[in-house]
Amino acid sequence: MSAAIPKPAHTSVPINAHATARWSGRAYDADRHVSLEDLTGVLEAARWAPSCMNEQPWRIIICDRHTNPEAWETAFDALAPANQTWCDFAPILGVICSYTRIDKDDTTNRWHSYDAGQAALSLALEATARGLMLHQMGGFETDDIRASFGIPDRYTIMTMFTLGYQLPLEKVAESMKIRELTPRTRKPLGQIVFAGKWGEGFVGGR
Repeated sequence: MSAAIPKPAHTSVPINAHATARWSGRAYDADRHVSLEDLTGVLEAARWAPSCMNEQPWRIIICDRHTNPEAWETAFDALAPANQTWCDFAPILGVICSYTRIDKDDTTNRWHSYDAGQAALSLALEATARGLMLHQMGGFETDDIRASFGIPDRYTIMTMFTLGYQLPLEKVAESMKIRELTPRTRKPLGQIVFAGKWGEGFVGGR
């Protein structure tokens, strides 16, 4: 299923279709629920993400508006006001945390946040593959989330996210259309990938 508002990435060479189709939209269809099968599939993708020493430090809290409205409201209340303006139609809010210690010897896991990020990307790519949209956010009150959901101190709260179906363009409010339709941009490869030494920009593609 293609996105209701496609914004494909323009790459120098062809890459995985789900990677080019994935983007962080804000216009959610409040009338479409996420099925348990699709939600489980998205979470399975995160479960099978790679991690250092297979520690799997990520933990995910799912707040489904249709099956647990109280949890959804709790998560929504912790969002920054700027995010609340568009999150109110998202059927699912989620929280991603990561465990900061190594299980076997209780030492610091300096890769925990990196590994949680890999799980988050796996979530996003699987969501895209299933015709869903996932948007990650940093704008929320960490202390409120920790207290409300009883998250232990040894877990770092990394991000929150929305998950659901994209609203068809004809139903998107005019106030949101500019942001939803603005083309995606990225820095060129030569600025972020170096060939052989720092600052020597990689040149590739066609």
